[in-house]
Amino acid sequence: MLPTLEVGETIYSWCASVHRRTCSLSSIAISQALFGHPYVARQHDFSGHIGELCRRTVGLLGGPEELVLHHSLLGYFLAFAPKDRSSSLLAAVVNSSVPDIKMRLGILGSGVPGYHPLKCCPQCWLSDVQTYGWPIWHLEHQLPSVLVCRRHQRPLVFHWDPVAPMRYSEWVKPSVGPSPRHFEISIVDEQTLDLLLRLADFSVKAAAMPPSSILGDRLAGTYQTWAAKNYGMSSGHCLRHPIMVRELKPAFDRISSSFLAMGPVA
Repeated sequence: MLPTLEVGETIYSWCASVHRRTCSLSSIAISQALFGHPYVARQHDFSGHIGELCRRTVGLLGGPEELVLHHSLLGYFLAFAPKDRSSSLLAAVVNSSVPDIKMRLGILGSGVPGYHPLKCCPQCWLSDVQTYGWPIWHLEHQLPSVLVCRRHQRPLVFHWDPVAPMRYSEWVKPSVGPSPRHFEISIVDEQTLDLLLRLADFSVKAAAMPPSSILGDRLAGTYQTWAAKNYGMSSGHCLRHPIMVRELKPAFDRISSSFLAMGPVA
């Protein structure tokens, strides 16, 4: 009996539920049974061998592209990827795996760390236990630019660990109690919370868009329109950087201050 893959649940979370139900099988055996590969099941951000998973579960979880785009982090990144790259990566994770996927997505060259800590909301945790019998990892919470729970309007708990979850012999379970590995950002006021909620809302909407929906020229046009409306562009169409910095820096500082004040869960 396979568990239900809940709406918005990550593949990693569902694999943990399968393991919980089997009781006796090792995580390697579970991964081998589901994917035909010993370690794919514990890849918490980007899965592979999805086509094999669909075949072995007789399509009960949905189609391969549905699983990749709506139950793993890849959909979030592919929305910003050129069409040829998004098509090749989508096909690769369906048919096999992509060991260098973070490099091919441009994550490692962006200056933003490629480590994606697992995150959960304490109130969602309680709700999940009441609804399913155990907590699950929600894809929305795992998006890199989502720092707060939109539903409960509170900071997420970061499971911060230098060791990637796939390196453990078991799955990392959502938990919210005090721990040296659990951290929360600090939200100093309502304006900061509103900013983080809007950022989360944009992030979720972007992740739900088809691959290659938000390309560079479209983003550039959006920035130029914004700059023109906020006096950040001259009549000769040159950006006025001091004005741009003045308008954008307060929001950037609010987000940065939340990270600077991050601390262990009490």
